This record gives sequence, structure tokens and C-alpha cells, in this order.
Amino acid sequence: MKKLSNKRIFCFLIFIFLFSSCSKYDKDQISDIQKLSSTNKKYDVYLYTIESGMAFGSSVNALQIVKYKEKPDFYNSDFFRVPNSNPFQIKWNNDSLTIKTISDIDRSLQKQPIRTEIQNYKGIIIKNLVYTLHSTFGLSEFKFIDFYEKNGNLIFKKENDSLVFNEENSQISIDSSYIEINYFKQNNKGLEFKAYKLIPEKKIDLKKIEKYQPLKAIEK
Repeated sequence: MKKLSNKRIFCFLIFIFLFSSCSKYDKDQISDIQKLSSTNKKYDVYLYTIESGMAFGSSVNALQIVKYKEKPDFYNSDFFRVPNSNPFQIKWNNDSLTIKTISDIDRSLQKQPIRTEIQNYKGIIIKNLVYTLHSTFGLSEFKFIDFYEKNGNLIFKKENDSLVFNEENSQISIDSSYIEINYFKQNNKGLEFKAYKLIPEKKIDLKKIEKYQPLKAIEK
């Protein structure tokens, strides 16, 4: 009986070890971390990718919400697994969060979004608007000397040219030396995407962009 009991204890300890190992991630598995603070400065949401530890596994699109300026733990399993694609737009509305994702349905649908999913994560309501993809275009670079807001649009200008973005159809991301904007528009077959890498030719005050809720790249 004693040998059997010890065997059971040993098996139980092995199970606990395997379970705890599966709920932790290595630093090398975490990438593409971006942060967005809520408009009322109560929460921070972090978006990141968790690469599979298996040779043929798929990556996970993760979303984690913590209190404002609280340091998150990217290496445990306490995150919201984003359905469908990584969000191409994410916005705070006080204590609720709206994300937009692309469905894995491989066909064109006239009605967009095709559905709305409401979920609760840590007391935060997450509204997921799900779309289908029609087409994407490659990344275009644009050097600018100034930017300003006019009639709800954000305009990036150089000497003889300018780019105009509307808040509703854009997601702004800020890195240390450039701004990236994913611009999307709807047609009767789904969404069309264009990506722009905007490079300032002089020092720019990025505080002017804060009202557009830009995602900020975060180092691990």
C-alpha cells in the first residue's frame, strides 16, 4: 500500500509540473508587443503574439488588460485569446474596448461587419467586430515634414504631397523613429487594406496624435 501511495504521489507531482510548464511561456515566444492606455487612464491593454513552442504549432494573438501603469506578466496564461486575426483596429471607450478582426471565412460578403461578438475579460467588455478580407497592398513609405488635424482628419505633409487619414478607417502605431498607419476601407466584397510607414524628416511632437489612440511599441 505504501509503494502504491508513493507512486500516486509521484504521478501527481509530474502532472503538476507538466501543467505549470504548459502555462508558462519563454521570452523568445513573445513578440510584437503594443500598448494602448484607456482614455480615462484606468487601464492599459497590451496586444502581443505568442509563438508556439512546437515545431508545427500555430501562434496565438493575445490581449491582456491591467490597471494603468501596472506591469503585465506576458509569460503566464492569464490573457484573452483574440478570436480570428490579430486586431487591425482597437479603441477604448472609457471602460469598454472595441476591436476589429478578420474572419477566417474565405469568401466575400456584402454585409460588413459580418457579426459582432461581445465578451467579458476581467470585468472589461470587449466588443469584437468581425470582417472579411478582400485585398491588401504592400507597405508604402512616406517622408513628411509636418502633420496637422483638419475636419477630423490627420494630414501628413511634405513639400508637394500629402496623405490624409480618417480616424474611423485607420489604426496608428508609433515606434521610436516612425509612425505606421493601417488604412482600410469597405467595398461590397469586404475590406481593402493599405499600410504606410511615415518617417519624419525632423523632430515631431507626437503628443498631437494621442487623441487618435495610437498603439505604442513596447520592448520586452
